[in-house]
Amino acid sequence: MAYEDADVLRPTSKEDAIGERVLQLRSELESLDRWGIVTWCDEDIVTALENAGAEATPENIKAVREHYYVDCIDDRMTEVGFGIIDDAIHALHLAAHRASGKERE
Repeated sequence: MAYEDADVLRPTSKEDAIGERVLQLRSELESLDRWGIVTWCDEDIVTALENAGAEATPENIKAVREHYYVDCIDDRMTEVGFGIIDDAIHALHLAAHRASGKERE
């Protein structure tokens, strides 16, 4: 979206309320020794459509949201998350080899 007016960039009261609730949820997660949370919304799809040069119509937003790959986003986020954790372990030289059984190079 093209924003010419700086006021448009200010969060709405709904966005402020959502942001506050997200912070509360993060705090609750931390009390359970959890620290990761990812959420998605239709605005994320709108931004992705616009970045791809596609029209952000209600039909296109619905099509993307209901697509198989997006529907399985939780599984992919989990895979990517474990990959990042694995990369960190190896970047810090905390493991002798990768989980696949290959010796580290």
